[in-house]
Amino acid sequence: MSGVFCSIIYDNTTMKYVLGLLALSGGNLFMSAQDASFSFDHEVKVEMRLSMDKLPKGTFDYAFLYPQEGEVIGIIGDLTHSGMKVRTQAIFDTKNQVIITLLDQGGMKMGMKMNIGQDLPGEAGEKLGKMKIFKTGNTKKILGYDCVEYEIAGPESYGLIWITSKVSLSSFYDVLSVMNLQKQEPDLEIPEGFMMQMTAWPAGKESDEKMELVVTEINMDKSQEMSTAGYQIIDMPNR
Repeated sequence: MSGVFCSIIYDNTTMKYVLGLLALSGGNLFMSAQDASFSFDHEVKVEMRLSMDKLPKGTFDYAFLYPQEGEVIGIIGDLTHSGMKVRTQAIFDTKNQVIITLLDQGGMKMGMKMNIGQDLPGEAGEKLGKMKIFKTGNTKKILGYDCVEYEIAGPESYGLIWITSKVSLSSFYDVLSVMNLQKQEPDLEIPEGFMMQMTAWPAGKESDEKMELVVTEINMDKSQEMSTAGYQIIDMPNR
C-alpha cells in the first residue's frame, strides 16, 4: 500500500524519462486528438513527509480532488526540478481504466497517458496477498474526526493507518483497488472508511526509510477543473 503513495511523487527520474521520450520522437509520439476536461467538487489536502533513499527527501503538499459523481480522482501539487517549479497533475479514471499524468515546467507542458490492465503484476499481487491488516484498538481525532488505527504487516513492509467513518469520500486505495484488482481477490481486507493518516516503512519497521502522509484539510464544497488542453501527451503502451 505504501508503494501506491510513493508513486504519486513524480521525481527527477520521471521528468527526465518524459523529456527523453519527447526528444527521441521529435515530440510526435502522441498528440491527443481531443482535449479532455474533468470537474471536481471536493478537495482533500495532504502533507507527505519522506525520508527515503530513492525519493527526494522533504515535505510535499498535495491535494486529492473528487467529483460530485463519477469514478475519477485527481491529484495536484508542485515539485521542484532543476531549480524550477513543476506543476504536477494526475487523473485516475477508473471507468475507462486510464491514468493521465500532466507536468508543467515553466510553460513546457507534457504528459503521459497509460491504459491500466485489470491485474497487478504477479510479484506485486503476490506481495499484496501476503499483507495482513489488524485493528490495534487505538483511537484519536484528526481534524475533529474520530479515527481508528490499523496495523499493516507484510513480508517486508510495515505501516500504520488511521481510518474514519465520518468522511463520505472514497479513499485513494479504494480507487486503485477497483482499477487493479477487478480480476483478483487477495486475502487482504481493507477497512471501510476514509484514510486520514498513514506512516509506512516500505523496507520494514526497523528501517530508517519512512513515509508519512496526513490529511491537513478537507473542503467538501470547492469546485476545480483539470484539462489536458495545451499538453503534449505520450501514449504509453499497456503493461
